[in-house]
Amino acid sequence: MRSLNLLALGLLFVALCIGNLMITADRSLIPRSLDAAVLHTEIKREKHPGLDDVHFIKLSDGQTLHVDKTLAEQLEVGMRIRKVAWQRELIAGEGKILLEYSKDFSGMLWAMPLCILVAFAAIIWPILWQFLSKETLQ
Repeated sequence: MRSLNLLALGLLFVALCIGNLMITADRSLIPRSLDAAVLHTEIKREKHPGLDDVHFIKLSDGQTLHVDKTLAEQLEVGMRIRKVAWQRELIAGEGKILLEYSKDFSGMLWAMPLCILVAFAAIIWPILWQFLSKETLQ
């Protein structure tokens, strides 16, 4: 029973890591399909202003999106933005913006698998230890 609980905990951890990567990737707008006008941009200041600020854009289709700083700085109110999902080019007004994943995403791309590996090691070790202990006692 304990091993099933640990396995469920491990799977939950994996799901959270994947979710974290997806949310971070979404801020680049690469995974999204868009066709709307920018109605409003907003910066929410965090603990270290200028370093960890959160950028939002409000679109004419009703969406409010959390976007990367480098992207937010290139968008203007009234600008129409269009793109197909997973395309790395955003048509913005009369120009184009090349989309890239943020440094946050790049960092998480290697950190999340490492976290999953450590979590699974922590889960597998007690199960393996329990199994080996039973084998040595017999």
